[in-house]
Amino acid sequence: GRRQKTSPAYWRQPLIWNRKARESGQRPRVFPSLCDPFESHPDLETWRIEFFDLVDATPHLAWLILTKHPDSVLPMMRERWENLAWERRGDYPWPNVWIGTSVEDQRRADERIPHLLQIPAPVRFLSVEPLLGPVSLLQAMASYPSNDAPISFRHRISWNIVGGESGPHARPCHVEWIRSIIKQCRDARVPCFVKQVG
Repeated sequence: GRRQKTSPAYWRQPLIWNRKARESGQRPRVFPSLCDPFESHPDLETWRIEFFDLVDATPHLAWLILTKHPDSVLPMMRERWENLAWERRGDYPWPNVWIGTSVEDQRRADERIPHLLQIPAPVRFLSVEPLLGPVSLLQAMASYPSNDAPISFRHRISWNIVGGESGPHARPCHVEWIRSIIKQCRDARVPCFVKQVG
């Protein structure tokens, strides 16, 4: 269906938070959960430009952007970042933006994690939810060259969220799947937050 944008007052809030953060020296985290800005949808075009402008205008906030389309991030942002010559300089033009991807099962992990690892964000994270089957995070990272997979994991993923599905029609999530994710993170010394069992 057609996507609806939130109110102008809602969009002004981060500017207020940014001013307060600049004055306090603290960097609050903002999780824009209403929409995936990297989804290809015609109704998102104007919203996306306004959202990215807002992110640029609020450098004192830490934006946590979760996407199911990590393969779209670099192609979509390359033109916007072109004037910063970010690839030649080797730095990341969004130091206040953390990028994460959703991983529900092994197929999504294998598809999405390698794309996430190509994004030079200061913080990359995984949302392994709703967990619908066993997932090997190391298998998903296997396409990335490394002599030691756990070290590669630790250096490339900063933290992980895991959880089952909620609601009256929630699909089952076995606690063994969650325990496996926790163990993989513990072995790699990556913080893991268990959101819910489902």
